[in-house]
Amino acid sequence: MNKDKFARTTFRGTCSVTLCGLVSSQDSEAHLKSWIEMICNLMQLFHQLSDEQYQALLPTIFNCVNQLVCYCQDVHLREALGQWIFRIGKMYHLAPPGLNCEPVIQHR
Repeated sequence: MNKDKFARTTFRGTCSVTLCGLVSSQDSEAHLKSWIEMICNLMQLFHQLSDEQYQALLPTIFNCVNQLVCYCQDVHLREALGQWIFRIGKMYHLAPPGLNCEPVIQHR
């Protein structure tokens, strides 16, 4: 297995497990916050990738991010998802020209 395929498989697995954990964590607010923090950290790492790496991984995690967009209620996670979507808009020239939105993803 080459490095690129390994990275995609690992990232997809991590995102899937994290998303499942978030969706199924109804036991405590602390547990839910832990999952949200993990997803925000993953999104921050994803945002640090070059455009080529970012594009290569989009098909891998698109469904996970789509589910998060549908069900996200946490402000920090929504901010991270907004940055993810904005970057796609810039990459594919969907964002209005001159619009600039720097990442503001922060740890809590």
